[in-house]
Amino acid sequence: MKKILLTLSFMLTMTVGVFAQQNAGQLKVYVANKSTVIYHEDADYKEQVSKGHLIAEVTDDDSETTVSDKENKYVFETVSNGEQFSVSKADVEMKTYDITPLPVSMIGNGLHFVSNDGLKARVFKSNSNGHRYANSSYAKELGISLNSCYVLSMECLDENGSKMFVENPVAVKNGKILSNAYFPVVWASGQGFEKSSYDQAGRLLYNQRSDFDGMDYVVAYIGSENALYLLGKLYYCTTDTKTSATAEPAAPQTLDNLPLDEIFKFIDQSVSSDDLLAALNYKYVGEYVAGRGYQNTWCRNCTCNKRGDVLSFQKGTSSIICISESMGSGGATLSLEVFNTSARDAVLDALNKMGFKEESSNASTKSFSRDSELWGQIAGMQKSKKGWLFTVWPIAADTE
Repeated sequence: MKKILLTLSFMLTMTVGVFAQQNAGQLKVYVANKSTVIYHEDADYKEQVSKGHLIAEVTDDDSETTVSDKENKYVFETVSNGEQFSVSKADVEMKTYDITPLPVSMIGNGLHFVSNDGLKARVFKSNSNGHRYANSSYAKELGISLNSCYVLSMECLDENGSKMFVENPVAVKNGKILSNAYFPVVWASGQGFEKSSYDQAGRLLYNQRSDFDGMDYVVAYIGSENALYLLGKLYYCTTDTKTSATAEPAAPQTLDNLPLDEIFKFIDQSVSSDDLLAALNYKYVGEYVAGRGYQNTWCRNCTCNKRGDVLSFQKGTSSIICISESMGSGGATLSLEVFNTSARDAVLDALNKMGFKEESSNASTKSFSRDSELWGQIAGMQKSKKGWLFTVWPIAADTE
């Protein structure tokens, strides 16, 4: 993989964004906002790059790379050898992220993350499972017990666009993963970087070797986004932190992006689903036909397929809306899926205010009913794979 950040380290700085955050410095990321040219002054050549190309990333304590403004250019220099490259400032978007540490008590059974393009990451407690690390001297210096340690595992793309895994044990100090923990090596197995060296239970599957071939990355947790950062991408947390955490309760997530008063107009008003959801900035995904029925699907702050299965999460409160009809069902059904406990509780509160009375309940499902001016209606909630799925039938909305 081509070197972009001029440092020989991982930097792991992570926390769960919904908890109180301790600023541990800043990360500045420079990304091409259009097709542009990078000028390599030391080698006297030009490099053509496309929109979205990661140009450079610099942290507060990066003593190896300097960035300066010279007229209309950003100039980047490697301190140790004086190598320079530059790019027009007009062609660059510079983002500044605050980075924060992660109390290990919040990791629980593992934290899971996913990028907008479907790349996955996780932080978990590992078990060496009878396997060994070929060179463990640096781990001893950092106080890592490789037989049972926390591991960061992230999918990324190599320079050919193929998936590869970046995986490394992470040091813990005072109950937290360090905000500026540097790692002089990267671990790999004889199986290469194409697949994870750990199973879903955190057990190591292969003997590990240290790799010194310039695998240069910065990994940071961006608390304001509740996301991990790697190679210009944000990987958003998909884990319910209430079930993962064992120490502190989660603070409510803002629900500015879940306009329930507008969404629930579908229940009693004959409004156009297309017009209402377009006005609420929901993206239409398409129509899904199954058997004798069909459904139309929309999403906001996430991506999904036509069936309504979530594929990736974005910043904000994610939600998926489906309106479906089956022949002989006597009306359409509204489905709303949300993915955090604050959103779930907000929907339950909204149903209660509309007069839906709870009929039955257990740990993962609830059922409701009410008598409206037009008909009797039923509603339900069930735990889905990544969130909570609510349904209301029948509804008055126009599904065309």
